[in-house]
Amino acid sequence: MPERSVPLAGFSIELRAAPDAERFWFRYPVQGDVPLPVHVVVSRSAARAEVKSGAQKVFAIEHEVSATEARRLWVRWWQEERKSLHGPHTLLVPSRIGRLPHRLSPRA
Repeated sequence: MPERSVPLAGFSIELRAAPDAERFWFRYPVQGDVPLPVHVVVSRSAARAEVKSGAQKVFAIEHEVSATEARRLWVRWWQEERKSLHGPHTLLVPSRIGRLPHRLSPRA
């Protein structure tokens, strides 16, 4: 979904300053079943896209992609990281604010 303005904290200065930067967002269940907003900033001239949700570090894509492709790559990365590192009942949020990740207890 295109957006005129998004919280740009955490996105690179180069990407924010690109004259053709486009901003989008989508919802994704980052924590459990609650869908949270995930922001995408794309620039064709910079051949770069960045994706982030909340206090997470930016997921950077270093080649030209569409917002839809950036979303697909981020979702695939998120699902693989979560599954491979911590199993189905845990959550690791790569925080840019310095908190350690914590494990969630298994659901009953």
